[in-house]
Amino acid sequence: MTATASAAWGSPIKGNAILPIALSQCEFTQYGFRGNTEFVMRYDGAQDTTCNGRGGAEIAGGFYWLKHSSTVCSTFVDITLAQTPRDPSPAFPDICRASLPALKTANTVLLPVYDLDSPSNAVYTKKTAFSLYTFAAFKITGWKFSQTDPSLQWNLPASQCGTGCLGIKGYFTQFVSVDSSFELGGPANGATVVKLTL
Repeated sequence: MTATASAAWGSPIKGNAILPIALSQCEFTQYGFRGNTEFVMRYDGAQDTTCNGRGGAEIAGGFYWLKHSSTVCSTFVDITLAQTPRDPSPAFPDICRASLPALKTANTVLLPVYDLDSPSNAVYTKKTAFSLYTFAAFKITGWKFSQTDPSLQWNLPASQCGTGCLGIKGYFTQFVSVDSSFELGGPANGATVVKLTL
């Protein structure tokens, strides 16, 4: 008896984000698929971008940490949900420290993008939840998650990030993942998942 494998592919709608963060539609619209030109997304409250998201509402740029497990550096994302909560702490989650060395080499990751934040009239630091609308492939080429801890800094000097900056550097790209934890059915935005089935 032989088994026949088949493949299904498409854009993800649910799955584990290897880093528990949500990226802003502002940067995705401004920088998406423009080659390997790097840019910095900040999360320190000094983001220099805002844009109009879903329904014309103004949203903040940069990125936010999402609420996540205390035991693993990932979070399950379902973009069909109306809202996904923000992690109440703005600090880098210590559970993710052990994941950083691997991200320096296997550094293209699928991350959710938000197009609506809540409360809509709140300043950056008072946002509590996000409406996620797609996954995007982002190649990470540097980060600064702490002002004082060198182990949380990599390839993002002050000349590129500015005073008091906390953020990640990289660029959006086309990417095909074989991570079987993702479910298919999301909008096409450069991130594709291939799933093998018997």
